[in-house]
Amino acid sequence: MWGGYWTVSLFICFSALRLISYSASGNIIIRFAVQLIKYAEGFLGVCIIYVLAKKLENNAVVKTIGDYSYDIYLMHNPYVVAMTSVILNKVIGINSYITIVTAVTAGIALPICASRCVIRNIPFLTKVLLGMERK
Repeated sequence: MWGGYWTVSLFICFSALRLISYSASGNIIIRFAVQLIKYAEGFLGVCIIYVLAKKLENNAVVKTIGDYSYDIYLMHNPYVVAMTSVILNKVIGINSYITIVTAVTAGIALPICASRCVIRNIPFLTKVLLGMERK
């Protein structure tokens, strides 16, 4: 029911409504219409999130991140991601968007790799760091 065409069409409607609401002036009728447009935007935003969630429901990458979410939570410090972005941006001089994507990806991938390769293979570390018995 909710395929790729729905996602694209909902995004186009969402963008069009956003543009209309930006171009509105101060008339009371226009303000009322803008309020209705904002409600429609909210509904379309929820629909877009629903469609994307349904598409990612059976994705292997999302399931892997879900399996290791507690490990990521324990090892991924938001300050580490922020500092990595600052270091990559200021010291090395890489574009800000690239540094943020790199830092967030590393902040998710490195804890998964560390947990998969080291922590979950050593029963003592699994019990101490993750608080669970190794199966």
